[in-house]
Amino acid sequence: SLRIAALGLLAEGPASGYDLLKLFEKSMANVWPATQSQLYSEPNKLADGGLIEVSAVGPRGRKEYEITDAGRDELQRWVTTPQED
Repeated sequence: SLRIAALGLLAEGPASGYDLLKLFEKSMANVWPATQSQLYSEPNKLADGGLIEVSAVGPRGRKEYEITDAGRDELQRWVTTPQED
């Protein structure tokens, strides 16, 4: 899911919504389609769930997010749990 993709990208280091969009386009867009609006809304959903948190706010309100321990646990569960076909 897009949620797991975003967590995986944030596990590499903090990023803004824009950074996530660019990282996604560079690494996953050709195998995992998602719209810009879907990608920009995902950090808010993850933050509401406690899986990521705002680590910095830039001069124009640009938020930088980082993964929390709960987010790392969620990502680890997804990686180690067999998926149904």
